[in-house]
Amino acid sequence: MAVANRVAEMMAVAVVRGVRMLEESRSVTRHSTGLPFTFKAGLSSITTAMTARIGKQNFMLGLPVVSLEYCGDGVDGSWKVGVRAPDGSAVAKQHRREKFDAVVLALPAASLASLRISSNGQATSLPRVSAVESLPLSVLLLGFKDEDAKSLPCTAGFAVPAMEGGRLSSIACQFTSKMFAFRAPAGYSTVTLLLGGDRQRDRAFKSRIELEN
Repeated sequence: MAVANRVAEMMAVAVVRGVRMLEESRSVTRHSTGLPFTFKAGLSSITTAMTARIGKQNFMLGLPVVSLEYCGDGVDGSWKVGVRAPDGSAVAKQHRREKFDAVVLALPAASLASLRISSNGQATSLPRVSAVESLPLSVLLLGFKDEDAKSLPCTAGFAVPAMEGGRLSSIACQFTSKMFAFRAPAGYSTVTLLLGGDRQRDRAFKSRIELEN
């Protein structure tokens, strides 16, 4: 049980360190440039760079991870990752076991909570992770010709507080092409709307037609 608790503690510490590193990097970015940052090719730029550095032959895609097992004393050890084929054949029930020195978890809390995690053969759990609530959110990207969007202010965007009431309450809007010109072709502007969240959950599940109206 002590080792199992140690594993859970290690994972929690890793999350906290990651958050701190992110905040520190954001702080450095603000002081050095004062401008927001994005990748021209989107977030796929990260995985593309990783693939080029690590090598495509070392990637296994389309294999859902179903279990993690730590083998060690809490100081030195390794991880066994159990994956499953995505098809419905009998092979899907045969887990492949791969051993690694470290594991990076880049997935939502709900997916993490569904993994079978064990330490030296003893099942463990992450109760705090399973208690994390993911709020629903819809992202609506709108495009306009520049001639039809002359009234857009030269700013990053705005947010409408819930206390305002009405259909537009609790909406966040980002003037994407005002911040990053390459996010729209020449002669056009893009606006990103964020709908949903804790106070307007129903909006996150509406169809595109319903959102546009």
